[in-house]
Amino acid sequence: MSSSLAIPAALELARHVERDAARLAVRFGGGMIPGPIVRLTALGDPHGGLRRVTRVRFRSGLTLIHKPRPLGPELIWNRVIRWLGPRAAAGPFLTPVILPRARYGWVEYLAPRRPASARQARAFHRRAGTLLALFEVLEVRDVHRDNLIAVGDQPVLVDGETIAHPRFTAFRRSPSLALTGFLPGLDLRDDHAGLAAGLPSPAVRASHYQTELIEGYRDGHAVLRRWGAELLGPAGPLRGLATTPIRVILRPTAWYRKALRRPGWFRTELAPLPIPRAGHPAVEALEREALARGDVPVFHSLGGGTDLWSEGRIVARSCFRESGLTAVANRLRRLSLADERLGAEILTGVLALDGFRGVRSRAGRGR
Repeated sequence: MSSSLAIPAALELARHVERDAARLAVRFGGGMIPGPIVRLTALGDPHGGLRRVTRVRFRSGLTLIHKPRPLGPELIWNRVIRWLGPRAAAGPFLTPVILPRARYGWVEYLAPRRPASARQARAFHRRAGTLLALFEVLEVRDVHRDNLIAVGDQPVLVDGETIAHPRFTAFRRSPSLALTGFLPGLDLRDDHAGLAAGLPSPAVRASHYQTELIEGYRDGHAVLRRWGAELLGPAGPLRGLATTPIRVILRPTAWYRKALRRPGWFRTELAPLPIPRAGHPAVEALEREALARGDVPVFHSLGGGTDLWSEGRIVARSCFRESGLTAVANRLRRLSLADERLGAEILTGVLALDGFRGVRSRAGRGR
């Protein structure tokens, strides 16, 4: 599958640059107009008419990320992280600067940089553990290695569009830790887990990273138990979430990528959708239409809703037992020390398995 930006999408991006030049100068350029585009690098999968998340380099030297979608969830996630910083032992936490527009937005480009010393590696994993507690309790998904980057000792979620992801009935009893994508799955040789992002260079020994990760996780839980109610207040970081479209991951994106390469595979080998069967025909029809255009299908649900949306319309009604926001609110209200202990036990067990050593060694060789 090509990673280039389609011509209509590139022209649209150029129009956005022209429209926003003054705003970009104020928000990102220190008052300097960015100037002409000198390079476009498509980073994400094609969505909504072959549009892609794109790294944009300007003649002034400024580099930004252009996202061809509303950035509401990411603004909310940034507010949560800024709220977390003063309360967590591992704070402060790095967040990219964002310029939201109506149907797209601009994000500060943060160049990935592995921890350069054992001290940085320990700090990274302490912060990552604290963020993992938030990923778990706030029902964040898709925290894999492409969406969670290391910037020295800072783990940064660069795609927060799945905050308050609604629960599928089939997974209602699954530990949230297992659904985040941060930890290796059943196949622990999968180095695509978000945790692999912070593995240091081969020359740096990741001293005690497991201890730091678990301690950070415990601290994150303690913060949420003590101050979590603030998140839900009218002026809290989660304000506006009820009416914000949240990305819903119906199927692994890798399946859609495979379907774009092999269309016949999609018709014959996909597992059933994890939503009520009444919604299957409409969803599958939309999937086929998107794939025929060369797009990876995208679905959403309002943070406070239970309907499934795509391309600005409801595709299937009442797909979830409760909204993502309701699930998060209930989790925060019931959060206990027992939850922290259980999560720490799960985390300890996952990290103790020999398979993760393979992830670490291969990730170190491959970067």
